[in-house]
Amino acid sequence: MKKRFYLLLALAFGLLMLTYGSLKTAQVLVLPKVIPIAIGGYALLTLLLFTYMSNAWRIHPKRFPTAMMAATAVKMLLTMAFLGTYLYIDRSQKVAVALSVFAIYITYTIAMLLPFTTGEKGNPASAS
Repeated sequence: MKKRFYLLLALAFGLLMLTYGSLKTAQVLVLPKVIPIAIGGYALLTLLLFTYMSNAWRIHPKRFPTAMMAATAVKMLLTMAFLGTYLYIDRSQKVAVALSVFAIYITYTIAMLLPFTTGEKGNPASAS
């Protein structure tokens, strides 16, 4: 399961950075310089939250739903804090920043939760 997560995390990071670089180079959308920082920050946050959730599953599978809801709440609150702070400082690119952060949030959430879905009964930690 951890190998699958690390692969998905690297793939999400690469895809998001490639998209940012492509949009920046093509000058299709004016994106602020904070977006790569957000991509890296969300990658670290996703790694920490995945570790928390997998530990909760390993201790007892009934703890997993609570851990997943806690991880989602932490990620959502940090997203709101980031957007609130950034948009308070610079409102000139509010739509681009909001849409970019939404795409980053969704991509990393999928990468974090996908390893827990195996299609098999039992412990998803046993699947690689």
